[in-house]
Amino acid sequence: MALIHFRNNENIEGRKFYEKALESARVFEDELFLCLLDVLEVLYIKSANKSEVLETMKPLRDSRGYPYLEELALEAALFYTRNERPNDSIFFYDQMVQAQKQIKRGDFLYEI
Repeated sequence: MALIHFRNNENIEGRKFYEKALESARVFEDELFLCLLDVLEVLYIKSANKSEVLETMKPLRDSRGYPYLEELALEAALFYTRNERPNDSIFFYDQMVQAQKQIKRGDFLYEI
C-alpha cells in the first residue's frame, strides 16, 4: 500500500503505510521485508540519491532477493523517469535486466 501511494505522489498516505509496514517487519524480525522498506525509504522519503538507493539494494543480491531486486530496480527507474533524471533511470533499468539475468542463470523462481 505504501508503494502505491508513493507512486501516486500521495506521500502522507504512503508514509503512514510505510510506518505500519516498518513496525510489522520489526515485530516479526523480517530482515527481507526490512530491506525492501529501506529501498522505499531512500527512494521516496529521503534523498533519492542514486548511490544510496543502490546501496540499499545490495542485500537483495542473492537467490532469495533477485526477484525483489528486479521489481525495485524497475520502480527506481520509473521514479527517476517521472522526476526527469534519465541517466539514473537508465542505470536502474540496467540493474533490472542484470537481476533478470541472474534469475535466469539460477534456478530462482518468481514468487506468486
